[in-house]
Amino acid sequence: MKILDRYVVRGFLASYLCALITFVALYLIVDLFTNSDEWIQARIPASTITRYYLNCVPNVFIIVGPVALLLATLFGLGTLSKNNELTAMVASGISLYRTVLPLFFIALLVSLLTIFINEAVVTRTVRRTNEIKRMRKERHPDLHVYRDIQMYGRGGNMFYIKSFDSRKNVMKGLQILKYSKRGSIELRVDAEEAKWSDGRWHLLNGFLRRYNERGNIVEEPLVELDIPETPEDFLAVEARSEELSFRALKEHIETLVASGLPKRELRRELVDLHSKVSLPLANLVILLTGIPFALHTRRRGIVAEFGKAIGIGFIYLAFFRLGQFLGHGILPTVAGAWLANVIFTSVGLVLVYRTGR
Repeated sequence: MKILDRYVVRGFLASYLCALITFVALYLIVDLFTNSDEWIQARIPASTITRYYLNCVPNVFIIVGPVALLLATLFGLGTLSKNNELTAMVASGISLYRTVLPLFFIALLVSLLTIFINEAVVTRTVRRTNEIKRMRKERHPDLHVYRDIQMYGRGGNMFYIKSFDSRKNVMKGLQILKYSKRGSIELRVDAEEAKWSDGRWHLLNGFLRRYNERGNIVEEPLVELDIPETPEDFLAVEARSEELSFRALKEHIETLVASGLPKRELRRELVDLHSKVSLPLANLVILLTGIPFALHTRRRGIVAEFGKAIGIGFIYLAFFRLGQFLGHGILPTVAGAWLANVIFTSVGLVLVYRTGR
């Protein structure tokens, strides 16, 4: 890396880290004061509250990271522009595009890091924060027990479960229905309890009932279930999309489609799936859009450009949420998830081209 590249990158990274720490801290402080009454009323221990906010940090990083990168672009390049350092670089034969090229590599690395954190860390931490939210809202319920689960299985089975203990891997009040092509029930399994052990479901007071075309019933006891579903599959039904990794969410969607559920009823899940890639890449989009604003701070004033850059960040988030909303019903799911990136990339390219001239 050349001396000039190191100089530009050093100032950019310093601004980015300061902006990122500031945004994360502000988010956590505001959330703490906003929900302080609920924490007190629920009598949540301080250790649990601390664990909650520590688990919030990775998800907050995903959300505010692009805005922090925008501020870094403003302060990093804005300072170079204000001190006429960019003018000197251009006069010495270095183009504007070459000057900002290292920043795009940094934004790409931040995007890849964001995808990794989203897959390896956020899915677990979000689940923990949601559990603590339930604790705060419902006054210390058993956070590991999920009730009244309905799920489509891989083999065309329909599962009804009164309760599922994700810690003990025990289902209670299990009922499985399998329908024929004509829509009538051809098989039914009932069990008081099903426990996952040694890679299989072991039943307590389980019965299998088979129905023929004449309506006759053949009943026999059943001690084990021969099904492909594991405890993780039943937990995925109760988990929100942000609690599932890209692979887990994709497999969940494929399972629902294989069970006969049409894709039009899975639009929300499909939008969330594509958003797991589009949102991390917002770091590149924000950088592209913020460069022209940063380069004109000398002429228009840093305060005015600061406000405009902040506005761009929140406008992007607004367009991102709008795209998700439209993807749930109007736009194709892919278009909805990528709407904000397409719009802001187009605008950014035009602005950078005009600035480079």
